Amino acid sequence: MRYSGLKGIISVLLVLALFMTPAVHAALIHGAVYDLALQKVNDVRIEINTVPNQIFIAKNGTYGFNVPPGEYALKAYAQEGYAEENITVTDNNGEYIIDMVLAPSIHKPVIIETNFTEPAIEPKENPINWLSILLGVIAIIAVGVAAFYLFKHKKSRQHAHHHEEQISDEYGKKVLHLIKKEKRMTQKDLRKQIPLSEGKISLIVSHLEHEGKIKKIKKGRGNILVFVKE
Repeated sequence: MRYSGLKGIISVLLVLALFMTPAVHAALIHGAVYDLALQKVNDVRIEINTVPNQIFIAKNGTYGFNVPPGEYALKAYAQEGYAEENITVTDNNGEYIIDMVLAPSIHKPVIIETNFTEPAIEPKENPINWLSILLGVIAIIAVGVAAFYLFKHKKSRQHAHHHEEQISDEYGKKVLHLIKKEKRMTQKDLRKQIPLSEGKISLIVSHLEHEGKIKKIKKGRGNILVFVKE
């Protein structure tokens, strides 16, 4: 009872606030909704066909709308029945009182029962898709083969790189020994005594120079290599 009374008080305050709020260029349509015994009806849904439509839920049977001038249809729905009134608004600041009386009608809102249980649906067994399985196996094998060859290629490169480092270290000692022995010599003469390509000789010389063991002096189109320290 207290909850119902509180809802009624809140509804009255909302309607009064609506009535007391000044509308800019809008008329006020308000009123009450009654049953056939001329008693106010609670929980009434009231609609008016403005653009867009306005909907008001009258908890205590009292409603109100602000509308511009025009032709309108008011419709009220409740368990007790249905009512409809047409009204023409001509004054922007006018006040129009429209009371409606509900009468039993086919227009009453239909209450849809939702407490039903859906029939159980038995799961269907999916047939085995052998083609998908075969494609999956082929894909796994292909990935495995690709991974194997990538690993093998990587190991080969690592081995070749390690072998090149061993060669570089071996010939690096020979190059340093020759330059130390001669004190100074041209890079061209060095290449004659070391059976490596010009590019590899240049790399070894640059490495020894970076370590501070030799010094490279540019002379004409060639280089003179000077021993510094071992």
